[in-house]
Formats: sequence, structure tokens, C-alpha cells
Amino acid sequence: MKLSIIRSILYTNVLILALYSCTRKNEKSFSSPNYPDDLMKIFDVHGGYDQWKTMNSLYFEVRSEKHVISLADRKVRLSNGEHIIGFDGEQVWVSPDTADVPNAQYYYNLYFYFFAMPFVFGDPGIYYEELETKTILGKQYNAIKVSYDAGVGDSPKDNYIIFYEPDTYQMKWLMYTFTFKTQQTSDRFKLIQYDQWQTVNSLVLPKVIRWFEYSDGKVGNQRSEVQFEQVRIEPDMIDSLFFEKPKSAKLNS
Repeated sequence: MKLSIIRSILYTNVLILALYSCTRKNEKSFSSPNYPDDLMKIFDVHGGYDQWKTMNSLYFEVRSEKHVISLADRKVRLSNGEHIIGFDGEQVWVSPDTADVPNAQYYYNLYFYFFAMPFVFGDPGIYYEELETKTILGKQYNAIKVSYDAGVGDSPKDNYIIFYEPDTYQMKWLMYTFTFKTQQTSDRFKLIQYDQWQTVNSLVLPKVIRWFEYSDGKVGNQRSEVQFEQVRIEPDMIDSLFFEKPKSAKLNS
């Protein structure tokens, strides 16, 4: 049997064990902070922030990658059959230690963050600002800008703008700045279209997102597309051992 097939079988078995054998529940209570009214309406259209907070484990696939996230502490483990990237809550690791994975520190939660829209905008340490309406590809949208306290996340100087339909409150577009490498504030925004949605465990989550060229306020050609498949989101917690650095791994530098 080929080594790649063996690795795939082993990974699948570990994943099933982690997701479905751990039956402990997160016995936390939740009280909604004072979010802007329109943001709460966006949350409600997408299944409700209270429902989101009852979830503790998330799994999805992007292309050949399998992503597993512990939602309460944002620990992450993703695999593409050749290497594994993990975040144990404090540090990012890569396995095997011979794998060449540039920017693992940035990449490990990249797709999670875009997938978990709009609910990640309920995280602590966030500031909100309602902006003027904006026309994108001939249609007008309301907008909320999101910024962060210093020290929140890996790129606290990032800014996001969520665009939503004024009549339905459904999220349609996202603009964001990327400051991970430079850590310098930027006014150059990237643009993502949230094109299709899927309902999983009563939550309305992205199915397809598309990046577009964007410069000087004008939308250009589509650059890329990502589909989120095999999505599972559950109240069951994942054993923290699943995210620990194995002996065959190296810390990301």
C-alpha cells in the first residue's frame, strides 16, 4: 500500500476519533455584548450568534486540505496529505520537520477566518463603525468597518469592512487589509465576494467565496475562487491532544 494512502487512512481515523469520540460539552453560558444593531441582524440572518457560540468543533475541506478547528480556543490542525500544520493555542508547528511550508504562521487560520464570517466579528477586542453605503458592481450595500485593539490576533492593524444587503441583512462582500508581514497600517483593501451559502446545524455558512481585483475603488476581474466542502460544525469538543505538536514536527519560524 502506498505511503500516501496509509497517511490518509491514519489521518481520517484520528480525525473521526477526535470529532466524534469526545462527547464532553462546553458548559458555558453566553450573553451577547452590545453589538451594533445591524451587526446583530446580520448574525441573526446567518443563524444567530447565540447558536454560533454553542458550537465547539468545526471541520471543512478546501481543495485537498482538511481543516479542523476547536472554536472555543481556536486551535487548528490542517493537512493536505503531504504535511500537517497545527496551532496548539500558543505556537504553530509543521510536520514532518522536513516539510517546507512558507508563512505557516499566517496560513494556518487563513481559510477559517474567511469561512467563519460574519461570526468572527463577534470576537472580543473589536471596534465597529457604520460607514456610508457603497455601490459594488452596480448594487448598493450597507457597510460596517471592523478594527481591533492592539495585541488582538496576529495582525491587529488589519481592517475589515463587511457589506450587506440593506433589505435582507445578508453578507455579500468583504474588504480587508493585509498587514501580517509588515505590521504596518494599510489603506489598500482586498475584495472578496460571498457568493453562495450553505446551512449546517442551523448556521448559514459560506459555500463559495471569490477574490476580485480591486484598485482605486473599482472592481476588476475575478482572481480566484474557494469552495468549502464537507462542512461539519458541532457542539462536541475536540480533545486538545489532537492539536499538540508531534515528535516529528518542527516549530514554525
